[in-house]
Amino acid sequence: LRDDTTDVLLRGRHYDLAAVFDRVNRTHFAGRLDRPRLVWSSAHTRRTMGRFEPTNDTVVLSVTLDDPGVPTYVVDFVMYHELLHRVLGAPIVNGRTRAHTAEFRRREAAFPDYARARRWLDTRK
Repeated sequence: LRDDTTDVLLRGRHYDLAAVFDRVNRTHFAGRLDRPRLVWSSAHTRRTMGRFEPTNDTVVLSVTLDDPGVPTYVVDFVMYHELLHRVLGAPIVNGRTRAHTAEFRRREAAFPDYARARRWLDTRK
């Protein structure tokens, strides 16, 4: 299924990225975010489960997550993590880009299923 406004593949075999974004946006950002481009990666990954590409306002989630064995709270957490990158940006500190600042880590840890999602992800590496 393609989204007519962005022509981006949104629906995987198990998870629909538009629905994941809508749920995370509503629950964790009070519905304030405009939807970025949302895509599944083309290859399975073991370590990197998502990324935010600021140059084209795209959130990419690993197709590895598009599996019925992956809990919804894990997919939501990865989406939340990438949307935090979008919201907070990546400040330059001492000439280096810092994506995971103390503020980022504080807000990331505020995700209700943070510890459980991290454990699940860490056991898959």
